[in-house]
Amino acid sequence: MRTADQFRIEAATVVLHVGRSWTGHDLEDSCPCPQEPCGLVAQNRAVPDCVQHGHLHPPRSMRQGHPAGRCPARLEPHHAACRSRSADEQDRIAEWERLRRIEARRVARFGADTIATGRRIAAHFREEAS
Repeated sequence: MRTADQFRIEAATVVLHVGRSWTGHDLEDSCPCPQEPCGLVAQNRAVPDCVQHGHLHPPRSMRQGHPAGRCPARLEPHHAACRSRSADEQDRIAEWERLRRIEARRVARFGADTIATGRRIAAHFREEAS
């Protein structure tokens, strides 16, 4: 069993990737801090003199973040590649991800056979329409 001191030490050593924007990383793109693959800045690597993230300036609110161990760029490799794509490509990828999540929920709820049957029915009606 861990003690309260051990929890405090673990909490102090957790590295966070943080960002000042509600979504995206526009402010991080324009600041001198090195970015992580997800586009945010690791708190422990922030440039001290950075107006957005540095500790030499008054603290600013961080509006998004995640622990480095759960970085989406590490867990979902396509996330890092997404940063170098155009807005249209990013929108298409976001829509694909949304549909993938919907399908995963359907499979969890109804089973994979229901999805396959639905696809076969949809393909049949597409063939009839053409």
